[in-house]
Amino acid sequence: MTRESQEFYQSGEEVEAGVYRSLATGELARIRETGGRLPTLPGLERDTYEWISANPDWDEAEGKGNLGKGETKMVVAELTVTPLVEGQIKPFIDAAIDEVRKSGVKYEVDALGTTLEGDLDTVLRVAKQAHEAVRRKGAARVMTELRIDEKADGGVSIEQELEGYR
Repeated sequence: MTRESQEFYQSGEEVEAGVYRSLATGELARIRETGGRLPTLPGLERDTYEWISANPDWDEAEGKGNLGKGETKMVVAELTVTPLVEGQIKPFIDAAIDEVRKSGVKYEVDALGTTLEGDLDTVLRVAKQAHEAVRRKGAARVMTELRIDEKADGGVSIEQELEGYR
C-alpha cells in the first residue's frame, strides 16, 4: 500500500490516505484513512488512478498554473496503430485496443484510429503498449502514429474538442 511500491492504482484497491486522480475522468478521490478503497466510477468497469497528495484536504487550486507536484497536464491524442500484414488486420487492431481498454484511460474508437485522454506520460505509455501488443500478436512490422493536443493551461478533453460536432 505504499506509494513507492507502484506508480498507478486500480479502482477498488486499498491505498494510503491522500488524493488520487482518475486517469479516465480526471476526477479526484479523497481517501481519508489508510486502507480506504479507490472508487469505481459510474460507467467504468475499472479505473486507474495516480497519486496526487498525501493530504486528503489538498486543494486542486494549489500551484495551479505552475504544474508543480500534484498538477497534471491533460492531453488529447489520436493514436493509429497499423500492422503491416497480409490478410485480416482486425485481430491485431483488437490487441491494440485491448491494451488501451486495460490502461483505464478515457478513449473513443473510430473508423481510423483511437482518441485518448489523459496525462501526457500515461498517453505515451499506452501508445507504446498498444504498439507492442500488435508486435506480440505476430505482426513483423508495425507503424504507429500519435498526434497530441496539449494546451499551455493543461485543460483539454475529448468533450471540449468535439463541442458543437455531436
